[in-house]
Amino acid sequence: NNIFGQLVAGRFSADVFSSEVVDVARKLVPITIDLWNKVQAKMLPTPAKFHYLFNMRELSKVFQGVVLAERDRFRMETHNTQPFGSLVETPEAYLVALWRHECERVFCDKLTTNNDKSWGNDLIMKLIKDTYGVEMAKQVSVRLYFVDFLREPTYDEETGEAVGAIPSFYESSESLASLAQVTMARQVAFNQH
Repeated sequence: NNIFGQLVAGRFSADVFSSEVVDVARKLVPITIDLWNKVQAKMLPTPAKFHYLFNMRELSKVFQGVVLAERDRFRMETHNTQPFGSLVETPEAYLVALWRHECERVFCDKLTTNNDKSWGNDLIMKLIKDTYGVEMAKQVSVRLYFVDFLREPTYDEETGEAVGAIPSFYESSESLASLAQVTMARQVAFNQH
């Protein structure tokens, strides 16, 4: 709790973020450790599921994703006109949606059966509801997808060529359909060059 607690507290400090975001961030470490303990106890390795090993690496991967996210979406002085996506309406719900995404990416993506994945998703939503309440659970009930390739590169006005790499900002897409649209456009552009 100390290591990850300090990491999260430093990332979401009260002088930069609203008290609601800071309060949500403060609860992320205990809720993640609770999730980790329950997954470790229930999802034991078997000959068919020999990779069901959950150690400290999974915890660090969850917090790595939370820390890498674009901070401007959580700031109290920023009035975002860009929608968060899905049913999310507030910066604190955006943080919980990010945490949900990271937990599903780290824990549930490792699970092999639909029953196991369903159990993992249900556990995550139960922890959100128990920790943050029904309203928060409602805002994050539809999954947000976080990626780092949504923004367009800067183009040279004279040549029309991209200058540098595509900017990498870990942020949510508005929907899975909009994410697919960006992905297909990038694939077409890549295939043309």
